[in-house]
Amino acid sequence: MSRSAIALTAAALGAALLAPASAQAGLVGWHDAEAGVPATVTLKDVARDGETVIAVGKDTVSGEAVIYRLTGGAWQRDPLLEGPLQTPVAGELSKVAAAGGEAWAVGTDGAGKPLLVHLAAPATPPAATPPQWQRVDAPIENTSTNPPTPAMGKPTSLILSGATGYVGDDAGRIWSLSAGTVGAQPAFTTSRNPARVNGIAFAGTKGIAVTDATDQPTATRIFTLDPNASLPAPATPDAPTQDLLGVAIHGNYSLAIDSGAYWEPTHETWSRVNPAALGADGPQLADVKMADLVDVLGGQVAGAGYVWRRVHPADTWTRNKVSDSPINAVAAGGREDVWAVGDKGVVKHFNRVADPVITCDPSPCGGTSDSGSGGGSDTNTDPGTGSNPQPDPNSTPRSNPTTTTVPPADPGDPTIYVVEPDRRPATRRPGNRRPRPQRRLLDRVAVTREARRLVVSFRLTAPARVAISATRGRATVARAVARAMRAGRRRVSLPFTGAPPTELRIVVRPLPAKRAGRARGGNAGA
Repeated sequence: MSRSAIALTAAALGAALLAPASAQAGLVGWHDAEAGVPATVTLKDVARDGETVIAVGKDTVSGEAVIYRLTGGAWQRDPLLEGPLQTPVAGELSKVAAAGGEAWAVGTDGAGKPLLVHLAAPATPPAATPPQWQRVDAPIENTSTNPPTPAMGKPTSLILSGATGYVGDDAGRIWSLSAGTVGAQPAFTTSRNPARVNGIAFAGTKGIAVTDATDQPTATRIFTLDPNASLPAPATPDAPTQDLLGVAIHGNYSLAIDSGAYWEPTHETWSRVNPAALGADGPQLADVKMADLVDVLGGQVAGAGYVWRRVHPADTWTRNKVSDSPINAVAAGGREDVWAVGDKGVVKHFNRVADPVITCDPSPCGGTSDSGSGGGSDTNTDPGTGSNPQPDPNSTPRSNPTTTTVPPADPGDPTIYVVEPDRRPATRRPGNRRPRPQRRLLDRVAVTREARRLVVSFRLTAPARVAISATRGRATVARAVARAMRAGRRRVSLPFTGAPPTELRIVVRPLPAKRAGRARGGNAGA
């Protein structure tokens, strides 16, 4: 059965057996993930493991290797320290992989030597001190063994499945990873004209590796990997003029990329697809990922960051401009769960978010309906790519934030955290009177539960953008995408799934004066 037929069958079953149409409501598109990554950071790779997302790269100002992680619904920069003085690790992390709660990241340190760090899976039950990233020694040359053990070159590719995985280097070798250690001998060596291993992918026991081209016209660049064999086997003959930069496998299907096009195996032969399939304006590809019924490519066009998605059974690609700076890597968990990272701290997420019901006390918001539709939604549009609602509700203010905690009013109510910028300096009143204190942007917050939805009420003292997320433990059970609202009493009706949430996070930001007039809910400043 062809992939299209399989996809069509799965789609038909899903339509018949899964959630009702009402459960599919909401905004879908590219959102700013608001990870709080400074523009001085270049992110080189991203990995997803359930609700956890990890992005790695380098701070171009401090020269430090960096790791940012989304866990429990909140972004954090993980400490990456070494030595008795626990100093930050210099260098760059270029690849990351995560599976089963475990993660690896690889790159080069400040001295140009291999840099490998490992994050163990959390203990069950959780330990008092969560696991931290630990640097792992790379294999070094040992001529006393038979055969001699080579040293690991600079890591260039990475794959992880559960507690095991592989890392490829720039010397054409592929090393195994297991239990937080690196194999003493290479698991595979592309001994036929070894070249940099730019991509490794595994699905069960089926593996593929891709490499740079070499100066020999018949050199192989696509290899099949068999864990039970000492050498990789050439996949099939292919044109030898392009460096292959990445490869992905999902089930029985696979894709590879070079800098300007993608490759597919057809009738057991790899073929380069006409670049026009991705657009006629010269894409520069950087990464490829696959997930259930979706293929994803990341890269740039004329310096701007783009992501291409192909949702099966369709054979055409949808192209979206997601940032003004290049996209270096993508990760996919499904058709509506795609991540992209790149230069200048860019972290983007393609997903579906709840479209909240916004009302005002005591009357409707400026003539809009209770469904929250109508004018005032804050979106941007990339010509030719469709709407891009933003940002993600789990956002963090860019200015210095202050968090106000509102304890539960009754047993079973969630704890409320209101995050907004610090108070501005107090203004001095005429006549040298006591300064008038500045009010908070959001106050008088309360929450009630009505069946399967939370009704969050609050007052805005000035026009602002408000986003809400509800969590239970580490799981996010409801979200309301950030919306521009005018001053006054407001209510947001927030459907949730499963058991009631235990925490509610409200992020509020002031609106610039030029945008306040477009906010929802009556006249600005009312």
